Formats: sequence, structure tokens, C-alpha cells
Amino acid sequence: GRGHDELGAITAAGATASRAVLFSGSAFVVAMFGMLLVPSSIMRSLAVGAIAVGVVSVAAATTLLPAVLGLLGDRVNALRIPFFGRKSFDDASPEGRFWGAIIRRVLRRPGLSFALSTAFLLLLAAPVLGLHTGANGVTTLPDRFASKQGFVALAEAFPGTTTDPVEVVVVGGASGPAETSALESVRAELGNDQRFGPGAIERSVDGEVAVLTIPVAGDPTSEEAVAAVRELRDDLLPAAFAGAGAEVLVGGATSENIDYFDSVIDPAPFVIGFVLLLTFVLLTIVFRSVVVAVTSVLLNLLSVGAAYGLLVLV
Repeated sequence: GRGHDELGAITAAGATASRAVLFSGSAFVVAMFGMLLVPSSIMRSLAVGAIAVGVVSVAAATTLLPAVLGLLGDRVNALRIPFFGRKSFDDASPEGRFWGAIIRRVLRRPGLSFALSTAFLLLLAAPVLGLHTGANGVTTLPDRFASKQGFVALAEAFPGTTTDPVEVVVVGGASGPAETSALESVRAELGNDQRFGPGAIERSVDGEVAVLTIPVAGDPTSEEAVAAVRELRDDLLPAAFAGAGAEVLVGGATSENIDYFDSVIDPAPFVIGFVLLLTFVLLTIVFRSVVVAVTSVLLNLLSVGAAYGLLVLV
């Protein structure tokens, strides 16, 4: 479009678009490294997959794409889409009329533009304050699903039963007097708690292990169930088995969700700090400006906050 030969056009594209792809892809890979800090095999697997995709994409854009352009030559625009495929080659406004008009209006009143755009993004980010983490359960399914109808029928007809009970496991001397008394005390207390139901105790043949199976009222993934099992794990069981020498563990679907939430949420501040620091270092190297790097990091936080705010709002 500007009269370059094929090699010159490919060189110009490599010095601009491909360079942008290289650095944006590098920033993406840096961000994904933060997920490796989360002690969860799911998150680490996602991170490895995303990093591999980022590296391959950048490598293809910087090596394979120029080679393909060299083979295509002038045929690169052979299947250009009408209207959407038009390209402005105006040297005075290489970004095109639309973006050029926006940039000119912003630069006329930079202070006002900054205040309005920042206020708008902060407004979008405000719902983040009401964000709650959790898991999808049977109660979030549409009412037409047979599994949802079966769950509702079970809960109404047999309120003391559940498909995903809490399993309190006592390991090591479970048949001892202190352990037996503590386990019976926990079963009696939870039997009078509306959040749970009547429990049943089973023991191994050698008497070293005992299991108290307790139903949880409602959806085992609900906030109420999670709060009840947290209280059971953190307060009731430690108090009941304070004088016993056995190890007490809590399993079940709700307990599994709690462990997963904690493994993902607890390292979040370190992950965010790690990603921001590496991003700042990368941008400082790319732009050779601390001011540009700091501004980019702050804008990143603002835009991500706005995206999560919209997610919570919806």
C-alpha cells in the first residue's frame, strides 16, 4: 500500500506489529507464571498449557508468519473483506480516522478525559467489593433437570439425608475412652444442629479408625454448608478432641471445596504482587521508562478491576 517491495513490507511489519506481538506475548507468559505459585494441580496445569500456547503463538508470529507472507507476496489481499478490509494508508493518521478522532479529542482536554475515564472504570470495578467465591452446585441447575428435581424431592421428603455427607475420620486409637466420648459428643451436638442431620459411627476391625458420617442440610456446595463445615473443622472438633491423642480429619464434598478455595484464594496476594512486579520489570525494559511502566501497571489493575466488577454485576 505504501510502495514497498515484499521484503521491505515484511521488514516494516516485523519492526512494528511483530514487535508488539513479541512483547505482549511475553507479558502474557509472565502473567501466567504467577499461576504456578498456586498450590493446585488444576491451576498449575492451566498455567503450563497457557504458557505453552503463548510461547508457540509468539514463535509462529515472529518466524512462520513472515515466511508465509513471503510466499503469498501481493496475494496477501486477494480475499480482502469489503468495507472491513479497507486500510488507511494516510501517513498523517496511520491509526485510521476513527481512532485518530478519539485521540485528538482526548488530547484537547487530557485532564478531563483522564478524570472521566478513571471514574468510569472505578464505577465499573465497584461491584468487586461484593464478590463471593464458591462452586456450582445442584441448586444452580435449571429446574427442568431431572437431577435438580431428584435433589429437591430428596431434601423435602428426607431432610436428614444427603448425597454428599461430611466424613469425620478419627485415626489412631479411635476406640479409646476419650476418643469414643468425644465422637459421641460430636454426633449428639450435630444431631441437634439444623445445619446437619443424625450421624452414624463406624469402626474398623482393629478399632484404630472410626468414621462419623453426618448429612449436611441443603446443597453441600452452598455458602451455608461451607460455613457450617468450616465451623465444624475449626471450632467444634478441636474443642471436642482437645484431650484425645487421635488425629481427626474431615472429608466429603464440602470439605474438598473448602480446601480448594483456600488453596486458590490464600496465595492470591502473592500471585498478584509477583505478576505486577515481573510486568513492571518487563515493561521498563521494553519502553526504557519507569513512568510508562508504572502507568501501564496501574491501568492494568484498573481494567482488570472493571472486568471483574462487570462479572460480579452480571
